[in-house]
Amino acid sequence: MLRALLTFSLGVAIGAGGLFAAQKFSRSGDKPIFIAVDGDTVKINAIRVLNQRLRAKGFDTPEIRHAKCAKEREAGLRMKQRLQSAIDQGRFTAELTGRRAGFGRPEAVFKIDGEDIAETWVKEKLAVRWKRGRKPDWCSRL
Repeated sequence: MLRALLTFSLGVAIGAGGLFAAQKFSRSGDKPIFIAVDGDTVKINAIRVLNQRLRAKGFDTPEIRHAKCAKEREAGLRMKQRLQSAIDQGRFTAELTGRRAGFGRPEAVFKIDGEDIAETWVKEKLAVRWKRGRKPDWCSRL
């Protein structure tokens, strides 16, 4: 029942707001529904919404693909692994805000164990508050 509900939600809730829980499904083996792209973006890997990306609300993490220096890329890879680990353990949820972020991606509040990770990661200096259009200089911060 949850699997059917989740699949249905993935199909219709992208623009309408909703809650996605990281569950496992098997189609060609066990694949997580969420895959971390980096520390502030996840890709939904489900039957009806293949490759849809969600952008975290409220924070920005170091880049991987467009990193300006090796330190930024390494920090970005660590954040991606941290997020993926929470996903793999079934501790991650994404609550859609109903808004769109950069590149037209749906915006979502990312939570681990029910806690908004924006607060935690900003306090731990692993992320910064995200302001639309303003990218921090990670190379000078790290």
